[in-house]
Amino acid sequence: MTATIHTLKSLRRNAPQQDLHTEALRLPVAPPYKFQTPYNPAAYPSDALTALRVQAGSLADAAVEEAKWSAIGLWLSCIPAPSQLTNPLEVAQATYRFCREARRMAANWPSLSGRPYSSLLHGYSAATVEAAWDVCAETLKDWERSRSPRFAGAIRRVSNYLRSVFPTKSVLAAVRV
Repeated sequence: MTATIHTLKSLRRNAPQQDLHTEALRLPVAPPYKFQTPYNPAAYPSDALTALRVQAGSLADAAVEEAKWSAIGLWLSCIPAPSQLTNPLEVAQATYRFCREARRMAANWPSLSGRPYSSLLHGYSAATVEAAWDVCAETLKDWERSRSPRFAGAIRRVSNYLRSVFPTKSVLAAVRV
């Protein structure tokens, strides 16, 4: 499989012209696949990850995925070496934002404001959306090859976020994250 490099400009240029961004024309954009990696206890702080799953309850998978994408976003903002990335940094950062919002929307991730997340991928052609998900999958693999930097801090941030959204559901008192 060859990697196709898409810039934000090319993603916008390839968007279908008939979509005038009206609600009647918008359909939820669900990702074509779920980013799942095999659980490797040596790679992740298992006590904190288990505690996050318990705290999140029905949102356990979404919480772990949110922690991964939070760590990936921080890793990308710290500008990793070009040799660590399959795609150019700007492309990885742009598609990361699109795909993270789509994943949050698909998982019904809670928002502090109470407003639901909206997918930034609406209005783009199917080929463009698929290319964006491919770039995100490659970025996830790049992050994992870099030994999942900043994941422990991301688990802590997601746990704190869940405490803010659901203040009465704090299970982590017994387990230090």
